[in-house]
Amino acid sequence: ERRAAEEAERIMQDDLPSAEGADDPLELATRISQKRRLDVLEILDADGRVISSHHWKAGFGFPDHDVVFPGQDALRLETVGEGHGATERLAVTASRSGRWREHPVVVRAGWFIDAAFAEELSALMGLAVALRDLVHGRWITRPDGRLQAWGEPPLQDERPGEVWLAGEAYRWQAKSLVPGLWVVVALSRASVGAVAAD
Repeated sequence: ERRAAEEAERIMQDDLPSAEGADDPLELATRISQKRRLDVLEILDADGRVISSHHWKAGFGFPDHDVVFPGQDALRLETVGEGHGATERLAVTASRSGRWREHPVVVRAGWFIDAAFAEELSALMGLAVALRDLVHGRWITRPDGRLQAWGEPPLQDERPGEVWLAGEAYRWQAKSLVPGLWVVVALSRASVGAVAAD
């Protein structure tokens, strides 16, 4: 979130002023997002309508209706163009207000928290890592991950537990990030035993 805030500030201070007359608004967000390596970048007018969007080009002129998790504006379900339609993907973002072409605008920038992100965390930590989106009743994890097959985990509290997944016992623990969104980590009982033996 801090990095997203820094990028949004740089875009507002550096990129938009240099794009005053030259850039087609429809392509502006894509050009800047590629330069800054952002998954999510949109520029909204004072009424919250999309002026330019990298991840939802078809949204031009439409109101921004992304779902925000309660108590945390940075975690959003961003509308993303997919094939001939759209889907929602979880993202961490930050917004900055300013002016472009003499009009008030909001820049929102960030990155997706998706299966690739969960896989990277899993490899880094040596654990199965996933996010459980209770708003939509889905897992955000690698498609072949063991947690994907776990229908309804008991996420009422943050105490460790054990579950059988694909014929193997896993120790797991979860923590609520915001209402409706949990991070879940799991380690097979065999791996726990190997760590304990070391």
